[in-house]
Amino acid sequence: MVYLIKSIGLLIVIWGVLLAALPSLMLRVLAFAKVGKRAYFAGVLRIIIGGLLIWACRAAMFVWVPATFGAIMVISGILIFVLGMDRVHAVMGWWEARTERVRRLVAILAACIGALLIYSS
Repeated sequence: MVYLIKSIGLLIVIWGVLLAALPSLMLRVLAFAKVGKRAYFAGVLRIIIGGLLIWACRAAMFVWVPATFGAIMVISGILIFVLGMDRVHAVMGWWEARTERVRRLVAILAACIGALLIYSS
């Protein structure tokens, strides 16, 4: 169980560092997700990863860390389905309009959250 939390945290760290180093990659990912109903895949992925974090949180040294981030991920995944594609695409457009500096800061924040998940387990 601990390895599951650490693996998810490591993937988040890698993804955050990659997006911080290449902020234009976020724009390409958003453009890819805006086509059709591809954003629903992100919703399913968030629900699965959040559920895994909640399921494995009892094995963590600080239980509240994976439980909290797991709950946030499940809620955000459900929101993708509740809001509908028009609103989800509007949010993606809002992120596309952010400056490179903001996108880098968000990516660094994601990497820090991944590191916190690794540390908590």
